[in-house]
Amino acid sequence: ALHIDSFYCESESLSSLYTLRLATAFSSCIRELFSFRSSSTKNRDGISSAIAYPIRLHIDCAHGVGALVFAKLNGYLIETGCPLNFCLHNTLTERKELLNHRCGADYIKVCLLSNCKGH
Repeated sequence: ALHIDSFYCESESLSSLYTLRLATAFSSCIRELFSFRSSSTKNRDGISSAIAYPIRLHIDCAHGVGALVFAKLNGYLIETGCPLNFCLHNTLTERKELLNHRCGADYIKVCLLSNCKGH
């Protein structure tokens, strides 16, 4: 569980504080995971095959509020030196008519998968 001091809640929004703490913990975990992996994976010549930084994770935000959350989280991850960065797609949250329009999990589930049946 993530502990949030009440002192910080008075000076910062709870959402920002939670996101920062989550990003810091996540970044630390990812760096530890990558450092373990690079130290434990060696090629046949005994040379460590380290992972190139940064790792980019592509996220389809479907023009929803997740775009705002992931953008904020990505900023914090970059600040904390996390080797994982998000590449956000479909982020036009101000255009309500675009929400899930030809993008996102619902589009994949409903439109694309129904077209693949029988093939």
